[in-house]
Amino acid sequence: MTFSTRRLLLWKFIKRHLNEGYPCIAQGIIGPPEPCLITGYRDNGNTLLGWNFFQEDPDFGASVKKDDSGYFICDNWWENADTQGVMCMGAVASKPFSQKEILKNAVRVMTGRRENAYAKGLWAYDAWEKMLGDDSSFSEKNNTGGLFKKMLCQWDAMSCVIDGRGSAAEYFADIPVLAESFSHTKEIMCQMLAILGGWEDTEVRLRKLKDVSIRRKACDYIRLARESDEKSLRLMQEMVEG
Repeated sequence: MTFSTRRLLLWKFIKRHLNEGYPCIAQGIIGPPEPCLITGYRDNGNTLLGWNFFQEDPDFGASVKKDDSGYFICDNWWENADTQGVMCMGAVASKPFSQKEILKNAVRVMTGRRENAYAKGLWAYDAWEKMLGDDSSFSEKNNTGGLFKKMLCQWDAMSCVIDGRGSAAEYFADIPVLAESFSHTKEIMCQMLAILGGWEDTEVRLRKLKDVSIRRKACDYIRLARESDEKSLRLMQEMVEG
């Protein structure tokens, strides 16, 4: 898919939902592909309004104007190659999803697969371990800017697993065996976070990420988390099929 085609599809999706009265959540628009809120548009979509964490960042938001409401006014969003996706919650459904439907969706999300260039579900653990275990990527000649990017990815990944599995454990509190399995995955990630320096200053985290012995231990935790998530997936598949 060409960039112009992708931009057109994104815009049609955004316009349709905004016209229906529902804001959209997009990746990119301003800065890196982090979620932001789109609340309106002008000039037939050439200009978007909304809120983005990076709109005040001089490295990413220098050309962004501000509306009186505080929302950004961005007229070059389509030039940002990190504008990669958009979603909308839409109207509240008249009938809530059943627990079985939620379990089916969780099974689909956690099943290992590849979508475009991305490894998803259980396969994401494999890609994560491969990246962290590639010592050549952490050599002196390759770590100037790349190490910082890897650090951000590493902490984002750990945070997402900790938050996601913790929330899943709370949601499935009425299914103790499943809640326990999700809690176990969260605990494994917390242990991994501890050996990599927690939320200490950046220099400490970079130094620990460069340490091959620490990365080896981190890979062990990734494998343990994958096994734990595999158990959670198996439990949910049995519940869906039962």
